Amino acid sequence: MRETGGALEGPEQQRSCLHDRGRPSRAGDQHDPVDPRQPRRELEPRSQDDRVAPRARRDGLQSSSEGVSLQLPGGAPRACRPDSTKSMFNRLLNRFGKPFYSKEKEYRASYHVEVKNISKSNQTGYLIIPVVKGTPEQTLLVEPNFSPVADVKMEKIYGNSYAIWELALDPKEEKTFKQFFNIKVQPTTGTPGKFTMDDYKKLDPNVISPYLAANDYINSTSKEIIELAQTIRGKETNVLTIVNKINEFVIGYLTYGNPITGIYSAHDALEKKTVDCGGFDTLFVSLCQAVQIPARVVSGFWAGYHFNDMHAWAQVMLPDGSWLGVDPSTEHLARSGRTRKSGKLGFLGSDRVAFSVGCDLELKAGGETFATDILQNPIIYPENNKLEIKRIFSTQPL
Repeated sequence: MRETGGALEGPEQQRSCLHDRGRPSRAGDQHDPVDPRQPRRELEPRSQDDRVAPRARRDGLQSSSEGVSLQLPGGAPRACRPDSTKSMFNRLLNRFGKPFYSKEKEYRASYHVEVKNISKSNQTGYLIIPVVKGTPEQTLLVEPNFSPVADVKMEKIYGNSYAIWELALDPKEEKTFKQFFNIKVQPTTGTPGKFTMDDYKKLDPNVISPYLAANDYINSTSKEIIELAQTIRGKETNVLTIVNKINEFVIGYLTYGNPITGIYSAHDALEKKTVDCGGFDTLFVSLCQAVQIPARVVSGFWAGYHFNDMHAWAQVMLPDGSWLGVDPSTEHLARSGRTRKSGKLGFLGSDRVAFSVGCDLELKAGGETFATDILQNPIIYPENNKLEIKRIFSTQPL
């Protein structure tokens, strides 16, 4: 998840987790450093998720100081343009009053991808993008529509959906693909009940097993991670207290920076210490899983800002089966005065839209199975550096 260069004026301009699908990067990061002497502008975090699926490169995703965008003829379609009056109101409210994301918000959203054949020969392959879905925090008011019509499939482990288009482009030819929907997002609030670790015994093992499983990025079975998690936990048995201790450790141990076109593993985060949002999340999830608390990475985009870039955060499954949101990278930046967004344990604002959960995923295209780090940015399969991708996720308040 790579970060945009230069000082950013808005907490959101940071591009930590931007997937640059030149190889796509990972779940987006949101924060850009802000000069405290300068007035803040509540611009959407530059892209935070510039990471790339290591084994499924997304080629040619273009980024700029304004994030990743599609340059469409005649300007962005109406569905892609933010409502200037409401957007300005949101920015003023964030700066001088109660942040807009503290209340329920409704958005008209669009996910646009432009694919261009930059070679002198015909190119084929498949374009894959994540499909938004309803969750307890977000309700689809209008189901996703695709232009042109897409083949929608579901990933097996976590149930993520993705759209596939077969590509056939002549030399220098460009094609545009779209997903658009209306969605209502609620901030996650409320105080979880008092649960102990023994309460997890009441849950079906088959339900929680995917969220206790280690992979290339979630290193929860390594000796180093287990010993560290046990040290952080101590003799504590209250679930929320343990989660809070892990979250505070991650926020204090790591520094936000060094965005990459890929996803940091928990081991990477421990060793490097300065990582983007994905590194915060994989370390947090790994430590939770190491003490048998189910947890997962969530990938999505910021919403309601002038620019909506990629971001990643995390969720913990409580013994009653509900999910508790946590965003250690945003909270780290908030405490250092680099963003006004919320990443507090138990409170995530309505300024984000989730597209998928989990990492180290297996997808299918053209009868073949391949692995990718997360499902967030456009993916070209098989990898093809002769196809250039541009993507923008935009929202308008309803």
